[in-house]
Amino acid sequence: MELYFPSDDEKETYQCEIQFVDDALHLTQKFDDGSYIYYKGQEVGPGHYQVEAEDPYGTSSGSLHRFPDSLIFEGYWVDKNNDRSRDEGMWRIYIDPSS
Repeated sequence: MELYFPSDDEKETYQCEIQFVDDALHLTQKFDDGSYIYYKGQEVGPGHYQVEAEDPYGTSSGSLHRFPDSLIFEGYWVDKNNDRSRDEGMWRIYIDPSS
C-alpha cells in the first residue's frame, strides 16, 4: 500500500491485507509498530467501494476503485482525529496475484 499526501512530495508505504467477505471489502492497514487500522465497506457500484474505520485516534473513511481484472485499487482517504485535526490523501494498493 502506498499513501500520498497533498502537502508532501514523498509517499509512505505500508503492508495491508484485503479480503472480500460476502459483498463487503475488509482492509487492514498495518503499521511498523504493530498497530493497524481495520476498514470495512460495501461495493456501491461495480469496482467502487466506500470504507470506514474507527480506531483509538478517531474515525477514517475512504473510497477504493478498480477496473475489472485489475490488480490495483486506488482511492481517497480522510482521517478525522479526536484532537479535531484532519489528515487526507490518496492511496494505491497493489494486489498480490498469488494470494
